Amino acid sequence: MFCLVDGNNFYVSCERVFNPSLRRRPVIVTSNNGGCIVSRSNEAKAIGLRMGEPVFKCRRLIELHRVRVLPANMALYGDMSDRMMKLLSQWSSDYEVYSIDECFLSLSEQEKDYHSLGKEIQATIQQQLGLPVGVGFGRSKTLAKCANALSKRVGVMNIHDYDEDKVLKTIDISSIWGVGKAFSFRLRAKGIRTAYDVKYASLFVLKSICHRYGVLLKHELEGIPVIALSTEKSGNKSIVRSRSFGRDISNKDEIKREVAVNIEKATRKLRRQKQKVKSLQVFLLENRYKIKMYKSSIDIELPVYSSATPYVLGFVLKAVDQIYKESKHYVKSGIILSDLKGEEFIPRQLLDQKDEEKQEKLDRLMKVCDEVQSKWGTRLWCGSSYCSQESVC
Repeated sequence: MFCLVDGNNFYVSCERVFNPSLRRRPVIVTSNNGGCIVSRSNEAKAIGLRMGEPVFKCRRLIELHRVRVLPANMALYGDMSDRMMKLLSQWSSDYEVYSIDECFLSLSEQEKDYHSLGKEIQATIQQQLGLPVGVGFGRSKTLAKCANALSKRVGVMNIHDYDEDKVLKTIDISSIWGVGKAFSFRLRAKGIRTAYDVKYASLFVLKSICHRYGVLLKHELEGIPVIALSTEKSGNKSIVRSRSFGRDISNKDEIKREVAVNIEKATRKLRRQKQKVKSLQVFLLENRYKIKMYKSSIDIELPVYSSATPYVLGFVLKAVDQIYKESKHYVKSGIILSDLKGEEFIPRQLLDQKDEEKQEKLDRLMKVCDEVQSKWGTRLWCGSSYCSQESVC
């Protein structure tokens, strides 16, 4: 049996934990620099605000209903997500972190009362983290996903406690996990409009439209688990961090400050994954709507593998000096980390004793800083004087 736990309106719920005044009022969280809506409270959904909608298009609706607009705080959401996943691991050692607010659990078939178990999971997360979640149970991951979508109304749902066929008839083809616009359009042309239709459709038809995934989807809806739980956690092969300024910037110090924020976040993720970087790229981008858009980048090869923010940042700021042009007005900066290796797989370097001691000291410093940030938040420390408290968060 699979269980899917999904945070309800996750970003908004995280904000409400630390700001109770946001409860029972319309709230939205926007992407970088207030671009698009990425999370909505139930109250915001009720007045017609849509996911992914640009904020400027719904400004009148926001002002009319006094909607609270908040910028995304990914550091906070990531921390709350980590805490939620650690709590969920107490119910099963076999679990898959599917996204920042979703987690699949593999449960023993000996468990009889799944509804009570779901209520227990809900109550524990609500009590310890203050986050509302929906819990869905199914014999396959796809059925658990369907149950979870329906659990938004009732809180906990085991799809096998109901007439499965009747439930599947209420699920539109476009709402099924893994079925996008192209597949749903072609399936509708064949008269397949609901999850029920997929379950009883011909394998030949599904394979001709959705290829191998069509066959997997049919078996999953029949209750045959063919999509396995992915419990292995592998580090990234590359890390990209970019930041739109929201306005044109030509001042070098301001640009360096924005680049430093990217470096601080990227190296923190490296250390969280127990990785280090050897190669990276820095880029600056001008407004793409200008007639002659200027984009400049530079590749950096570090002398040694490192995940220490001050060490990496020193090379990056020198690179910014090389590609910066005073006559240009920049709107975005970014960094791309490549050639990443796990700490245990890094080849021994031929360093002199001073360099080796320096890296060891930096690693110890970063460990202390990460521990402090984990307990008290990222506002307490930055890897550079270019990082302000506000910009890091």
